[in-house]
Amino acid sequence: MIPMSRAVIKWVCGFLLLAISASLYAQNTINSVRVWPSPDSTRVVFDLTDKPDFSYFMLKNPLRLVVDLENTEQIKDLPAIPNKHQIVSKLRYSKAKNSKGVRFVFELTGPVKPVIFALAPTGPYKNRLVVDLYDKNQAEPAAASSNAAVKKRELNQQRDIVIAIDAGHGGKDPGAIYGK
Repeated sequence: MIPMSRAVIKWVCGFLLLAISASLYAQNTINSVRVWPSPDSTRVVFDLTDKPDFSYFMLKNPLRLVVDLENTEQIKDLPAIPNKHQIVSKLRYSKAKNSKGVRFVFELTGPVKPVIFALAPTGPYKNRLVVDLYDKNQAEPAAASSNAAVKKRELNQQRDIVIAIDAGHGGKDPGAIYGK
């Protein structure tokens, strides 16, 4: 009976070792990459099968943003960056330094402020990594002057308050019709 129990223990240990090594080998997959360019920013979204494990850093001369996705398979096709793009001149990728991931390199036309974050699955979308690149050369919106005089409006307490509610029925709305 003892030799049989050792065989069972060896079999169970072997199965557990195989299961653990398979889970460690499992890699995240990039399903697609979407690019939205605009004059003052660019958004790149990586659609992934699992939550991304990522890091990033900037390089100078020439300006580049490097994004490393750990434990991720390489993607076969990258979307083309439109010619004369305002912020990103080229997007390329290679195997990451540790060879268990993918490295994306954004070649930039000028200084940017990167905002990079992961999004959890919602609705039809799975896990995503969002890379927002904001052009640092764009003028910031003019802030209101703190010294500007603010006029206070006196409320007339004698006036009745009328509240109109539009039902918003979801169909075609011809607007308010009066006097037919």
